[in-house]
Amino acid sequence: MPPTPCNLGTSSEVDAARWDSRLTISHFRLIPPSRRAVQARGPTAEAWVRFAGSVANPARICDTNNIPSCIAYPTRKKGAVRLACRNDAFPLLPHETLLDLIAALGFDAYELIFLGERPPLPLSRVRDDLERTADAVAEQVAARNLTWSDVFVIPANDFTAMAANHPDPDERAAGRLVFSEMLEFVARIGAPGLTMLPGIDWPGESHDQSLARSAAELSERATEARDRGLRFSIEPHMGSLCHTPEDVLRLCEMAPGLELTLDYGHYTAAGIADEQLEPLLPHTRHFHTRPAAPGRLQTPLKENTIDFERAIDLLAKYGYDGFILVEYLWAELDARLDNVDILSETIMLRDRLRAKLDGLPWSYPNFGEFDTETQPPRTSDSPARLS
Repeated sequence: MPPTPCNLGTSSEVDAARWDSRLTISHFRLIPPSRRAVQARGPTAEAWVRFAGSVANPARICDTNNIPSCIAYPTRKKGAVRLACRNDAFPLLPHETLLDLIAALGFDAYELIFLGERPPLPLSRVRDDLERTADAVAEQVAARNLTWSDVFVIPANDFTAMAANHPDPDERAAGRLVFSEMLEFVARIGAPGLTMLPGIDWPGESHDQSLARSAAELSERATEARDRGLRFSIEPHMGSLCHTPEDVLRLCEMAPGLELTLDYGHYTAAGIADEQLEPLLPHTRHFHTRPAAPGRLQTPLKENTIDFERAIDLLAKYGYDGFILVEYLWAELDARLDNVDILSETIMLRDRLRAKLDGLPWSYPNFGEFDTETQPPRTSDSPARLS
């Protein structure tokens, strides 16, 4: 049997979630600290040598006494609010492989989004064999000790097809069928609820007309979900008919039972301040965190302007006991979404949220600077460095 998994890392961890007997460590390179680093931070080379010996013997690496204190991370205390990760963070991986990665990263829960025919689970394939697919996916998730945080369904690769407030009754009926089928999927896998989109403003009619049609349809969907013991929410987003937080509140008032899957980032990118979004928190059943800034839908954590810690405090005030999604995602659908290091940023955001939930301090990881004082100067005939 492989040894018990452990977490290694600074506040931005290097995670070792499971040891595989088929794998072996072929090489461990130790770069000793510079004289200046030793003077500033104390001798660490000896600790790293001990750690290298642990790597050679996986049974020892799970003893945190063998891990230098500079890379040890305290075990997270289980709380009411837990962290989730979603499949569209790693869309190039097969489904079981991305589940392995999400489990290895130490997330508590998994969130599955269907976006039309995008891999790894095209919506049409799921609908063609819903029961078998649901059972297979549920088994894959359970095998990795993950629970479900949510299922998010966007029927097509645009916001118009089968929209909740489509002017064409046939399109609305097709959208309702997708909703009902995916509600069955949610019930079968044991997820707590379903998220969909609110619709758009349609040409040739007023904003109020589009909003009223959306409210009528979404209210019926919320009732259907509630009758099955499930919860239904919409994610208000830029590009939808929810242009402002006031639009979102109006929609909630017009559609009794409707809840929100809230992602500040959509509105942060439009220049809307956190304080304007806070009235939406009492209506929130699921909370997404994706770093953003004015004019930017997704940013590295260092450039984020959203106060996630304040949002978490306010959610606690309103009795929130759901999941928080770490929602860095990679998608060529939007150039603003594929220009960050998804894996590293996911780890850092996870650690920042985890620290907040556990009442621990967090700071942006600092790995120090590589000492170039002893490097020979570059000359014109030095070989070019590969990029």
